[in-house]
Amino acid sequence: MVTAANDLTSQKLRNVAPAVGLILVICVASRMLCLLGLYLRAHQLGLPVGSLVTKFDGAYYQAIATSGYPHVLPVSHGEVVKNPVAFFPLFPLLVKAVMWVTGLGFAGAAILFNTIAAGVAALLIAEVVKQHDDERTATITAILWLVWPIAFVLTLAYSEALFIALAAGCLLALFRQNWIAAGVLAALAGATRPNGLILALCCAVAAVTAFRQDRQLRSFIAPVIAPIGTLAYFAWLWNRTGRTTAWFTTESQGWQVYFDGGIHNAEKIGSYLHQGRADGLGVVLFTVVLTVLLVMLYVDKAHPLLLVYATGIFVLAITTRNDFSSIPRFLYSAFPLMMPIGSRLQNVKWYLLAGLLASSAVVMAGLAIYITTRSHYPP
Repeated sequence: MVTAANDLTSQKLRNVAPAVGLILVICVASRMLCLLGLYLRAHQLGLPVGSLVTKFDGAYYQAIATSGYPHVLPVSHGEVVKNPVAFFPLFPLLVKAVMWVTGLGFAGAAILFNTIAAGVAALLIAEVVKQHDDERTATITAILWLVWPIAFVLTLAYSEALFIALAAGCLLALFRQNWIAAGVLAALAGATRPNGLILALCCAVAAVTAFRQDRQLRSFIAPVIAPIGTLAYFAWLWNRTGRTTAWFTTESQGWQVYFDGGIHNAEKIGSYLHQGRADGLGVVLFTVVLTVLLVMLYVDKAHPLLLVYATGIFVLAITTRNDFSSIPRFLYSAFPLMMPIGSRLQNVKWYLLAGLLASSAVVMAGLAIYITTRSHYPP
């Protein structure tokens, strides 16, 4: 019996190995494509490539990794100005650890860390999709996530790769009813990005469902643990700065980020449509596409947890006042939105599929160059 079980395990590993290998190869290749584009453009401009990798939010993550958080919120004209407090700590702390282990500078350590995190995230996304669909669809969805146009942020010093890996891991743990792992991963996601609290909602939904079906009181461990990462960061900031609302004040005054029900974003859409600006229209088009994909996710009757997660990320991104240019990146975290495309590409000839994915990768690399060298607005 033991031999039969071992043979079955070996057979499963042989079946999944090609898909895993393909995902990891494309992960590394897509990161190298973006990095090559950035390097060539930086060389042309006479800049170090690290200055592009750490542009926009990356500069704040670098400040946290090298100098830590401020003890006092900086103020100008009576209001708090932009400062690192707006950025959650797990990503810069892990990059700092990579710097210590490898001796790399921040940019190099961030690239290495994000490449690994992106590979882990893609594999976990494939596993999540396999709970709902077949392996081919899961593999296509994971690869599409890696070469999606906005995926160039996985090459920058941004926290998306880490957050999405934790989110996918949390959802997979919930599917398998591993409540402690789900709660811990959700807590870590909550220490990475503010929208990590959406995973706490997923944990609560899963716990209530499990209790209704099987009276599993143990399931409530997950939603109890899930918010700890976010709450711990807020408590630490309170102790460090002496202000209970340090993060919220920094967001609203320094970054002009706050909930407004989507009024600001609606105004931006109207402005871009009126002006006919190519970059603005591109962001609007991308947002429309992802809105359609969310509707398709419901039409395809995806698992309720995936719907809760994707909808939560979507609603939070759309209803929060922020740089409108960042909406595609915020929505990128809602990886289940790739599933409707993945399921519809599973019967496409391999050479057409390869051409489509390669084209997306080229657009991704082009956007990396444009955003980091020409755009005044952050991704």
